[in-house]
Amino acid sequence: MDPKPVIGVVSPLEQHSGNRSTILRVQGLLQNNGVTCFLYDNVSLKQMLDSQRKSEQRRLNAWILENNINVLVALHAYRAGQLLGEETPVPYVVVFGGTDLSLYCNEAESLTVMGKCVENAFSLIAFSDAMKKSAFDLWPQYAYKLQVIPQSVDIKIIPKKGDGMQYIAALATMTNSPLANDKSLEWNDSCVLLVLPAGLRPVKDVLHVATAVSQWSCECENKVRLLIIGSDKLDKDYAATVREKVNSLPGVYVLPPVDQQTLHSIISDAFLLLNTSKSEGMCSSILEAMALRTPVIVRDIPGNAAIVKHGVSGILYTSPEDFVREAKELLKDEKRRGLLVENASALTSSVYDTKKEYESYARVLRYAAAS
Repeated sequence: MDPKPVIGVVSPLEQHSGNRSTILRVQGLLQNNGVTCFLYDNVSLKQMLDSQRKSEQRRLNAWILENNINVLVALHAYRAGQLLGEETPVPYVVVFGGTDLSLYCNEAESLTVMGKCVENAFSLIAFSDAMKKSAFDLWPQYAYKLQVIPQSVDIKIIPKKGDGMQYIAALATMTNSPLANDKSLEWNDSCVLLVLPAGLRPVKDVLHVATAVSQWSCECENKVRLLIIGSDKLDKDYAATVREKVNSLPGVYVLPPVDQQTLHSIISDAFLLLNTSKSEGMCSSILEAMALRTPVIVRDIPGNAAIVKHGVSGILYTSPEDFVREAKELLKDEKRRGLLVENASALTSSVYDTKKEYESYARVLRYAAAS
């Protein structure tokens, strides 16, 4: 990007959220290539009153001018869209997050907010063709603004074998998890560890396979363990429901979120990573597992199918029973596991590359700054 504009990055920044990891990665790519970036935390989770929205818009616009920002990158068409529009003093690029295209679009007021945001955006970025199609179906008149920039994955430190198991044991003890008191659990190669990194909120549907996995665990002398790792801050009522249900399911546990390097260690030691979401944009933990050569079995939804080719780079499942069947077969077939992780690793290196992602954003932002 030459000359390099000053970039403002607008996103919700809740700890351990997908939005946070996505936007910090994009900010890091830009900064690592000499681009000056400022970060603005759009903390709002709920619809704002008009008076609140106008006040927040004025605050954002003042921040833009104070920092001599030339272009904004805004994540999530609804949550950032509450602050952006025709009065925004610089061009802005909207990056769809996922729930904006799958959940908020079903609410009339939210759709109106997003429509105004999209109308005034310079460019609209989707992570996959599936997301692009969803956006096109909502706003076909802005097809010319739509483009696909896949998320990249970059594993900076390769975890040491066994570290993940040690982290789990320590985390269970520190949080007084029932897992710490499970005397039948041995952290060794005989333990079939299934890892589900996801915030405890309805769209992640973390209990989708929990009962089926618990039954499987009981069938095989409690050697199967499902660890749900994620924050309970976004929907405390749902989180409480999850914890209550998990307490009655042998072999299923909930642990709090961890930093990225610790999560990479846990994923690396797992038999597989799963994703149970009802909707996804592009799940970074799936890409990270593929790069770490851990098999992935993920729910068959458009966002996941955009990453995982069934039977080639991972497995798509359609029901809890289907998940358990696929996992059991994978457990017995070492050759198939090897082929899946080999293909997945090659895919992350060729398609989800940090250099490609940076160059794509650099091009869009250069054009936006010149508009």
